[in-house]
Amino acid sequence: TLWQQVRYLDRSRIPGALVECGTWKGGACGLMALAHLASGPPSRPLHLLDSFGGFPEPRAERDGEGAVRYAGGAATGALKSIGRAVARLEECRDLLERMINYPNTLTHYHVGWFQDTVPQAAARIGAISLLRLDGDWYDSTKICLETLTPLVSRGGIVVIDDYGHWPGCRKAVDEFLDTFEQPPLLNHIDGAGRYWIAP
Repeated sequence: TLWQQVRYLDRSRIPGALVECGTWKGGACGLMALAHLASGPPSRPLHLLDSFGGFPEPRAERDGEGAVRYAGGAATGALKSIGRAVARLEECRDLLERMINYPNTLTHYHVGWFQDTVPQAAARIGAISLLRLDGDWYDSTKICLETLTPLVSRGGIVVIDDYGHWPGCRKAVDEFLDTFEQPPLLNHIDGAGRYWIAP
């Protein structure tokens, strides 16, 4: 689905960068880069936001019991790593720049917690063609939706990785879509993933 989405954006000439919030080792953003390269010489900036230190603590009252168990009981919402899904920046950089050969002039890394990096990045990214959110928790998803979705071009795509998996993510998305006068259709990718096309 992600491959098809990027190819659609290129064929349709929807303007904007490819943005991923929550990259882990770079698999999904690597696929986005490969799909764009298949369209011809690359032109889209690739913005990658991640702590590169693992998940922060979930918030028990918003993210649910499963998230609390996953975090080993650390569930106050604190911006400190629970030691899960840890990946080094160098892993992602090596995949994109050495193995895939996506131009480093188009690749931008925003390292840190979303609450710190997303507002700063939003001022520099400009238009977004594809926004992929893999923040898992309520707070992480909410700040990305509220700050970055307004930058998505008409006809651009917003992908939510964990809508069907983590209740906090689903709650943040549902609350956000409830603010739309006419919410877009939330399309299924698989058991967890969803996406919509920006009106």
